[in-house]
Order: sequence, then C-alpha cells, then structure tokens
Amino acid sequence: MSLVRRMYCKYKQLLLKYPYRVQAVQIVGLLGLGDVIAQTVDPRTETYNGKRTLKFMSAGVFMGPSVHAWYIILERMYGQSQGMKTVLKKVATDQLLFAPVFLALLIVYMQILSGKDLDHIKKVLKNEYPLLLRD
Repeated sequence: MSLVRRMYCKYKQLLLKYPYRVQAVQIVGLLGLGDVIAQTVDPRTETYNGKRTLKFMSAGVFMGPSVHAWYIILERMYGQSQGMKTVLKKVATDQLLFAPVFLALLIVYMQILSGKDLDHIKKVLKNEYPLLLRD
C-alpha cells in the first residue's frame, strides 16, 4: 500500500474515532493557510501579520466542531440522500439559518480577540455585517 493511501486510511480512522477533534485541526490549518494566502495576494497588505493568522486559526477550534455538528443536524433533518432535491434543501437551510448566525459570531469573536469594546463591535455588526452577508 502506498504512503498516500496509508495516510488517507489513518486519517479516515481518526475522523471516525475523533470527529470533532479532527475537524477542529483541519479547520485550524485551512484558516491559517487561507489567511497567509490572503495576506500574500492582497495588494493592501504591506507586511505579513502573523497575529492575524493566529486569530483566524484560533477560530477554527470552535468552527470545525460546530460545522460538523451542524452537518449532522442537516443529515437528521433531510436524510443522507445525494439527490438534487435533498442537496438543495440542505444548502438552502445552511445558507438561510446557519451561515448568517455563524458569520455574526465569527465577527464578534474576531473583534473580541482584537480587544474591541462592545460599542465598536455593535458598529461593526451594523456597518460591515450586511455587506459581508451579501457578498
């Protein structure tokens, strides 16, 4: 068996045994990589901000398990069918219920990590949240 195949099998075993932990680790890594890439390609970013990357990565600790639990809820609501109707129901429910709430919580979390006070957080939610939700 090839190294890649063995690694994949081990990953699947860990995912079955520790689904929430594995999801958290995955999201932490993806958020970190995503922020590094975002800072690298954004022409407005003059220097790399490692603190910002760590803040995003820390959000993954709760994001991974939360999203995993949400997908379990969607499976219970609509079943495991891969049919178009079921998939559309899951996507619609996700985008109408989970995504808006989760985005707001992520904004609040990141603002708290940045040391912002409640008034500032309210302003950010009022001014930026609708734009982020739309985009």
